[in-house]
Amino acid sequence: MLRVARRVSRGTPSDVLSLPYEDRKKSRLRVTSERGRDVAIVLERGSTLRDGDLLAADGGEILAVRAAAEMVSEVSSADALSLTRAAY
Repeated sequence: MLRVARRVSRGTPSDVLSLPYEDRKKSRLRVTSERGRDVAIVLERGSTLRDGDLLAADGGEILAVRAAAEMVSEVSSADALSLTRAAY
């Protein structure tokens, strides 16, 4: 299993971690890369991963973070008060 404990600003990724937002906001996580490898992410608490971030494994291998496609809802209203009530 690859262990990732730090971010890097440069490098050529050898693998990709496609993660939904729910996983990207966690600092400790076990995931499977796109190449099928197990990866343990152990970052400082409170850190959030963003699309395009680069992570370095303990062995020096670089992994790219990709924001996974997710379902979203779009809501609109001509009346701001009704929209506010629906949101809360």
